[in-house]
Amino acid sequence: MLDQHYAPRTPLMLYEQTQPADLSGRRVGALLLMPRPMPIAAEAVEVLTEHGDLKVAAAGFFAALRRLDQLKLDVIITWPFPETGLGRALNDRLRRACHR
Repeated sequence: MLDQHYAPRTPLMLYEQTQPADLSGRRVGALLLMPRPMPIAAEAVEVLTEHGDLKVAAAGFFAALRRLDQLKLDVIITWPFPETGLGRALNDRLRRACHR
């Protein structure tokens, strides 16, 4: 598949580390696997699953990304999924979206 197939219009930043870059003054959205403390203030947060279920996360992934994209944010931030099973496929989609 083409890299752009998974890319929202809003820039997507995938953080391999816990702490994202300084995004102060920017309208930030966050895409999360499950609820977690946020290291920065986000205007909008999409949580894919309450308990880390990758099957549930995969089912809602694209809809959540589209909802964030429609908010006309400056950036969407996210962290990698666990590198097992469906998590690998979801991480592939995130990396493609980041490198559009």
